[in-house]
Amino acid sequence: GDAILITVPDKNPSTGRTITRRILIDVGNAPKVAGTGGGGADTVFAGVVGDILEQLDGEPLDLYVMTHEHLDHAQGLFYASTKLPELKISERLKVRHVWLTASAAPDYYDDDKHPEAAKQKLVFDEMYSRIAAFMATRPSAAVQGFSEMLANNDPTKTSQCVEYLRTLNPGKTHYVHREAKLTGT
Repeated sequence: GDAILITVPDKNPSTGRTITRRILIDVGNAPKVAGTGGGGADTVFAGVVGDILEQLDGEPLDLYVMTHEHLDHAQGLFYASTKLPELKISERLKVRHVWLTASAAPDYYDDDKHPEAAKQKLVFDEMYSRIAAFMATRPSAAVQGFSEMLANNDPTKTSQCVEYLRTLNPGKTHYVHREAKLTGT
C-alpha cells in the first residue's frame, strides 16, 4: 500500500514569503487475509498515521489525494479514525482540500448521471459476490492469491473508507478526473 507525504516550499512571487505545503497521497495497506499469510498487518497504521501527524506538527494538510478506490490506497485514515482512538485523528488531522476520484462521488453511480457506470457497478458487485461465495467453498491452497485480490477490492469495505474520506473537509472535497478543472481546488 501507499502513504506518501510530500512537503514542499511554496514561495509567493509577489511577497517573497515562503510557506510549507503538505500533500498526502493515499494511506493504505493490502488487507491481511486470514489463513493465507497474505496481505499486510493493520498494526502498521499506528506508526504510519502517527508519523504523518507528527510530521504535520499541528499544521493542516494542504491536500489529501486518493488515487483510486482499493483498500491498499484508501483504508488507512478510516482505520486510524475507528481503531486507533489514541491518535485523536479527528482532532489532529485538518485538511484544506481533498481530491477523490470522480467515481467516489456519492451520486456517481446514479442511473441518470452515469448510466453505463451504474450498470457496470451492478455487474461488478454481483460478480464479486459470486466469486467470494465460490472461493469460500474452496480450500485455502486452491484460492491462494485470489483471496488477497478479493479482499483488496471488497466494495463494502472500500465504500466505508471512501465515505470517511469525504468527511475530511466536505466543503473542499473535489471529485477529479482527466478533464477536471483543478484551479482553486
